Parts: sequence; structure tokens; C-alpha cells
Amino acid sequence: MSHAGVRFLTHGGILPQQTAQLWEGWDWMRGYTYGNLMRVCVDESLTTLFSSRGEYGWDGWLGTFFSNEPSHGITLLFGTQQAGVGRTGSLVRRIKNIVMSELT
Repeated sequence: MSHAGVRFLTHGGILPQQTAQLWEGWDWMRGYTYGNLMRVCVDESLTTLFSSRGEYGWDGWLGTFFSNEPSHGITLLFGTQQAGVGRTGSLVRRIKNIVMSELT
């Protein structure tokens, strides 16, 4: 992906009051905001996953998980089709945390 493409996905964002509502309503989203179509890590000290500032991706209601970690040069893609998984299932969280713990 081009630098311009990454910049598009990771910038934009939502308003501060929207971020507060996001974190209040979806506690697993603490530390993230939304850029253009993507979840973007803005404060890795608040996240439930090992992430780095600037990590972006998507975790869908059916369990599909995508995470691009530009600062580490890795991408994780996990495909699941199970209704209601959303919130990034525990298996995906464990896998991402294991991978990231080896990089940090």
C-alpha cells in the first residue's frame, strides 16, 4: 500500500466527544479512534491489545480481524465468520498479544 493510502486510512478521525462516547460505550476500543474507515491506535497504554501508536485495522461483528502495525512492518489478518463475535474474540486477542510481545 502506498504512503498516501496509509495516511488516508489513519487520519481524519472523529471528534473528541465522539471518542469519549466510543470509549464509554465500547470499552475494548479505549486507546483507539477512527480514521477513514479504520480503527486507529492513538494511545497504546489504554488498549486491551498490545498495539503501537499508528496501528490501524478493523474488527468486524462476524469476527474478521485486520491489524496493520506500520512501526513493526507486520500485518495480521484473521478471518472468522461467527455471528456476534465482534469485539475481537479472545483467540484473536491472544494471538495478537503473543505476536506483539515478541516485537516489543
